Amino acid sequence: MNRRRTKLPICQGRLKHLFLIALIFCLASVGAFAQDRLVSGQVTDKDGPLIGVNIVIKGETIGTITDFEGNYALKVGQGDAVTLQYKFIGYKTQEIIVGNQSQINVRLVAEVTELDELVVVGYGTMKKSDLTGAVEVIDTENLTKFPVSNVSSALEGRVSGVFVSSTAEPGASPNINIRGVGTINGNSTPLYVVDGVQLSDISGINPSDIESMQVLKDASSAAIYGSRAANGVIIVTTKSGKSGESKFTFNVETGVSAVASRLDMMDTRTYAQYTSEMVVNASTPLSPLTPPAWVNDESLMGINTDWQDLVFEMGKVTKADLALSGGSDHGSYRVSLGYITQEGTIADTGYDRLNLGVSTRQTKGILTLGLNSTLFFSNKQKNPITDKSMNIYQAAPQIQPYDPDNLNGLGKPTFDISGNNNFPNPLVGELWDQYRRTYGAIANLFSEIAITEPLKFRTDVNLNYQLDDRNFYNPKVDQGLAANLNPSQNGLNIRNNQQMNILIENYLKFNKEFGQHTVNGMVGNSVMSEQLIGMQINAVDLEEGTRVPQTGDIRTSYGSNQVYRQVSFLGRVNYNYDNRYLFTGSYRMDGSSRFKRDRRWSGFPSFSAGWKISEEKFMEDVNVFSNLKLRAGYGELGRQIGNAVAGLNSQIKYPFPTGDISGTAPLQIANDDLGWETVQQTNIGLDMGLFDDALTFTAEYFIRNSTDMLLKVNPGGYTGVRGQSWVNTGKLVNNGVELNLSYKAFNDNGWEHVISLNSTMIQNEIKDLPTTIGENGLANDASLLRTGEPIGAFYGYRREGINEITGKQMFRDLDGNGEVNADDREVLGSPHPTYFVGLNYSLRYNNFDFSIFVQGVGGHQLYNKTRLALENGAGYGNRLSYVLEQSWHPDRNPDSEFPIVSLNDNSAHKGISNSAVSDRWIEDADYIRLKNVQIGYTLPQALLDRWKLNSVRVFISGIDLFTITKYTGLDPSNISNPNGSFTIGYDGGTYPAVRSMTAGLQMAF
Repeated sequence: MNRRRTKLPICQGRLKHLFLIALIFCLASVGAFAQDRLVSGQVTDKDGPLIGVNIVIKGETIGTITDFEGNYALKVGQGDAVTLQYKFIGYKTQEIIVGNQSQINVRLVAEVTELDELVVVGYGTMKKSDLTGAVEVIDTENLTKFPVSNVSSALEGRVSGVFVSSTAEPGASPNINIRGVGTINGNSTPLYVVDGVQLSDISGINPSDIESMQVLKDASSAAIYGSRAANGVIIVTTKSGKSGESKFTFNVETGVSAVASRLDMMDTRTYAQYTSEMVVNASTPLSPLTPPAWVNDESLMGINTDWQDLVFEMGKVTKADLALSGGSDHGSYRVSLGYITQEGTIADTGYDRLNLGVSTRQTKGILTLGLNSTLFFSNKQKNPITDKSMNIYQAAPQIQPYDPDNLNGLGKPTFDISGNNNFPNPLVGELWDQYRRTYGAIANLFSEIAITEPLKFRTDVNLNYQLDDRNFYNPKVDQGLAANLNPSQNGLNIRNNQQMNILIENYLKFNKEFGQHTVNGMVGNSVMSEQLIGMQINAVDLEEGTRVPQTGDIRTSYGSNQVYRQVSFLGRVNYNYDNRYLFTGSYRMDGSSRFKRDRRWSGFPSFSAGWKISEEKFMEDVNVFSNLKLRAGYGELGRQIGNAVAGLNSQIKYPFPTGDISGTAPLQIANDDLGWETVQQTNIGLDMGLFDDALTFTAEYFIRNSTDMLLKVNPGGYTGVRGQSWVNTGKLVNNGVELNLSYKAFNDNGWEHVISLNSTMIQNEIKDLPTTIGENGLANDASLLRTGEPIGAFYGYRREGINEITGKQMFRDLDGNGEVNADDREVLGSPHPTYFVGLNYSLRYNNFDFSIFVQGVGGHQLYNKTRLALENGAGYGNRLSYVLEQSWHPDRNPDSEFPIVSLNDNSAHKGISNSAVSDRWIEDADYIRLKNVQIGYTLPQALLDRWKLNSVRVFISGIDLFTITKYTGLDPSNISNPNGSFTIGYDGGTYPAVRSMTAGLQMAF
């Protein structure tokens, strides 16, 4: 919050008097210090120069004040003990001994504590000291310390209770969970509220346009948003103009990145030895097998293509922002332009986005009109190899990467590669053209009428429009025996999706103080309409040189048009008695068209209370506490994903003797009983501030119950409908503890230290799930839904060593019946971190600044499908370099922990495959990562005055410089979820982690 700028209009009258006083001081001192020396400098705060700061010689009446640039000059005596005092209303007084200094620059610290800051909550603001719910204010300065396309990625490790899993792929949106995964349907994305506009994604927002961010973590603070707030709420307020002269800012940042780690794969000769031994070990007298001929072809042994060298490249990023802002007592404006371009570390991956932000506000009499808007265009380029990154590692090293005589100039297998037909030349992906272009508009138009001093009426018209255009073209390619790529056909897939969301809200705000009582709140209504229009067309064998589906064979084409509406009534009241006892209550009633009439409406109440212990009389003599507050709250939220109405599929082909006839059939079975998913949450918090808030501490305990969860299930073959239908079922519990600790230290020598630590401990457990839905019925590959376990618990076999005779992997016979089968599987771990921490330290000395940020995550496991594919010795395709050497062999390695390499994996011990899900592939994924290091320098004011600039800062940053982990995959932080919350924690070949270095320039004038 910009305290200095909000105070300037109030202080302008005082400045005139201060200038008169300074003039008297100067006249009185003329001739009195003929032998004195001159001390000069500049006084600033965290936002820039301060005007009218009073500088006096301690113990005397001689002094001066700063000018409009914050500069001052004062004659002082020759003694070494002369002390200057720097005083300004609303700031802490500083005293500095002059000594032999001739220039002294001072940075004042606001007297106003953070507890007096206004925090944006749903449909209003509150003093931070008056909050009774779990609301965390994010330091937006830290979010822009490195270039990100999506500001959500910068939240990683910054906020207690908020877990972020991101990837280095350009333009990718991160997965965010607030207080854990709260449902089994995969919808754990929080609600974003940007200037009143409700969004499910903020990838179109320029991080440099963000003024403030707050996270509403508990139900008592988020219930005012009702059915959209079950996963928590992140409120974003964009920057606006300030009263005063026009201000122009320019920021530019550029950097490079490289893949953080690579996998050591077999060379051609080792791969040939592996292939030969694998085939020989699978051969039997009844089924003799012969290794492919190429393993003995010496002409191939010297090729040794390193596909990682060819696919991975240096990534680049450039980000630039321009903004012009200003205003007066009656209005303000801000116009901004932002651009970011990224080139990924995998060839032909990239992201570009252009933003235009406009905000304006005008007040005349009792009426205020305003607009906050963002227009954006983004283009994401994708290499299909990122979805099949195993191809990079498994492709045969003896394939030449390029062949000018082949179609498209790429090399192809010219030998019998047997079962290796799924691993073509990885460079094929660079020939394909896959992009996603998004056009978006986010706008908030509002009017506010000040009916009386305590009563205001506000209307918001919010718009969220996005056009998503996806185009995927693959040319003809020739990869020889790689049968999954048809050399005679090209293909085109076009998808076009439009989303139009209009939200109109009217509400009355009131704020009244009488005696020791303060009451404020709001009451209003909300009407939302959302339209989703989709179209898709697939065609193959297009005419060369065209990308028009009609020139080829159109295989599928369909469209959809969905409209949802919601009507809401809401209200909230805040009560403060004597600045000691606090109460907040809210209620929202939502009606949704997604459900049948008798299940359409649901109410979401909440209440919370706070006790400011530090304001009690018995605490008057306890000077150590500047703040001590106890909080507790309860609230209910809802979730309305799903649809009670059955959709129709018009692409059905019915066979008749005369030919197929098109028809229509239900996509799923309608569920008349489908209703709201309900979330009930209790929160208890403690806030402490010690030594004038130099040391602050916050602790939260929460428990969240999700009941009647919305889940898609198979209807059963007897219905004749293949599509899954929505049902309400089960109960899920998340509970945990959040801790925040911060220490700030300032001294008179220009040193500033700030250190902050956040920590979260959390548990996730399914408390109730019908056995017809849970148990083994929904076990998907390695994941399980079962009562008493976390969502998506890893489920598989437990190893029991290697058979000394056959070299096969042995597995535990859990039920002791002498057989190993599916009944012997057990829970092997959880993909949900049970703790995560973030540590941030910043240091400032005069014009230099330094910051470092470290993140840690642990208590969870990942299913390392990358290692399964590259370490399992039962199939074609290249393998990790150590697989053959460390595998079981009666002579070479009889004591190995790795089973024998054998093409016939089905003959593994007791019929269980070596590649079956087992504790071999479920790994602990704890890690500590150095997320960011930055060093900056702000140019001296004397130099800026010469150039007529307000501020100039240069900096360099290192991002994700190293990771400490025992996890053997490429990136322990990239927890993918291919099918939503149910199957998270699968590392199936992700975009590799990167290390980055950036440099930047920030200017204001």
